[in-house]
Amino acid sequence: MDADDRNAMPDSTFAFPRLRKEPLNDASHVRNAIARFDQVRDATDPERDEA
Repeated sequence: MDADDRNAMPDSTFAFPRLRKEPLNDASHVRNAIARFDQVRDATDPERDEA
């Protein structure tokens, strides 16, 4: 996915919408996001719980 594709995605397609981190657009990205939840900087504990 290139930057233009990522920028065109709505906030709701990210695990951390406020930060626009960890896109959840396909199964591969979902697995990657789950593996990285604890590594996302500036995410609050409630945001991690929601993700």
